[in-house]
Amino acid sequence: MITKTILLKIKEPDILKFKLLRQEHSKTLNLGIEYLSNQWPNKTSHSQLYSYLKKKTIIPSSVLNEAVRLIRSRWITFCKQRKQHIKTSIPHFKNTVAIGFNNQNWSVRKDGCKYSIGFPINGSKPYFELALSDRQKDTLDRLSTAQIKIGNGQLLERKNKWYFVATLNFSESEQTTGDNIVGVDLGLNNIAVCYDKEQGKTKFYSGKEIRFHRTRYALRRKSLGKTKKLDCIRKSRTRERRWMKDFNHKLSRRIINFALKVKAGIIHLENLENIRITAKTNHKQRQRLGNTLHNWPFNQLKQFIEYKAKEIGITVDIIDPAYTSQECPRCHNISHLNRSGVWFRCRACGYTSHADRVGAINTANRQPGDVVTALLPGIVYPSREGLPDTALNLRVARNGNGQRASTT
Repeated sequence: MITKTILLKIKEPDILKFKLLRQEHSKTLNLGIEYLSNQWPNKTSHSQLYSYLKKKTIIPSSVLNEAVRLIRSRWITFCKQRKQHIKTSIPHFKNTVAIGFNNQNWSVRKDGCKYSIGFPINGSKPYFELALSDRQKDTLDRLSTAQIKIGNGQLLERKNKWYFVATLNFSESEQTTGDNIVGVDLGLNNIAVCYDKEQGKTKFYSGKEIRFHRTRYALRRKSLGKTKKLDCIRKSRTRERRWMKDFNHKLSRRIINFALKVKAGIIHLENLENIRITAKTNHKQRQRLGNTLHNWPFNQLKQFIEYKAKEIGITVDIIDPAYTSQECPRCHNISHLNRSGVWFRCRACGYTSHADRVGAINTANRQPGDVVTALLPGIVYPSREGLPDTALNLRVARNGNGQRASTT
């Protein structure tokens, strides 16, 4: 089962009712915190807190149930921090906190080409029209089938616009019939390079935008640090983190779309462990920004690719990335001399290409379980035209059985 959230924009919201409900909701949350603080150290059950708040508020029972869960969750976290002697204040909820609904209290209705969402407000359950993209419409169309089950939802406001955050649980799609493989090489100069093994197509995704934004954020925090504006620094980090997550979402979608375009059923993705050691920056970047560019959430990108691939039935295999940009995809000669900057030129057969493209080709050619050995002098392997039978001091790809990795 795959869980994902989608942001649904409400086209014509009832702003007055929404704001009144949100105001009463935040008031209820703070009343619950006050009640728990007065009862401490005695424990308060869900039903006790619900009964107390039911007399104090007019919000619907379904909304109140979710509010009680949120109150108890925040209070338990606060108590744990206090036991660990962590300095923290009693939880307080702002007026902008999102309103939660469980999976039984909201639903989506389709009328022709229009979609509406309904949830309880003041004893009724009105429906509000949604402004959706084509991809969101395709997702909501699957709600009528057994492929998707709805989870909890939230009503929130951002920049005077109202949204409903819907949690959806997808059953994994059946494996696609295509056996074509797409290899994905990850780095910093090019954040991702995709190679289609069947047709030989290559797609580059530049890292210039990442370097520009992360440099801007780093320099801003550096100037804020000189003036001791710690709150502004924390806000800048949070804003940058949100931008990074959004970029990873968009990049993972582009990679999946490339795989769909070339009708691939398998994606070979590098094992991202220790990628910050292999991804290098130049002296000027390190002098200005330290390791800022290295702290890219590659594991988050991997997770986004995996769940988007599972949703449409594409298999994601993890491949050993060692020496992928140093191994010749034609003759399999591996040497650090083959790569010079962003270009690759094989010292044995003269094959030339972009180094990141070579990395993507080798990632597509390798199989799960293949590993790369270190220096193995005097290895003998079958003759290849124009090359000697014995290659000294060459690193070669081998699988777990000690045999040479099958690369073509």
